[in-house]
Amino acid sequence: MERIVLRTRDDKEVATIEVPPFTPPAEVIVWGQRFFVLVAGDPPDATPRYREGMAWFAASLVQP
Repeated sequence: MERIVLRTRDDKEVATIEVPPFTPPAEVIVWGQRFFVLVAGDPPDATPRYREGMAWFAASLVQP
């Protein structure tokens, strides 16, 4: 397992969790009801960094 740190948008630590060593890294980590998005631009050998994102659940389609 690999340890990753989940951070808020303003870089405050939320939690340290363990995930499988995904290759490539997961683009989104869902932790409870919170979503954390992979930070782009990390070198390939670096531990992936995740920042909290904003998400919206679309419950229905717009009818034409």
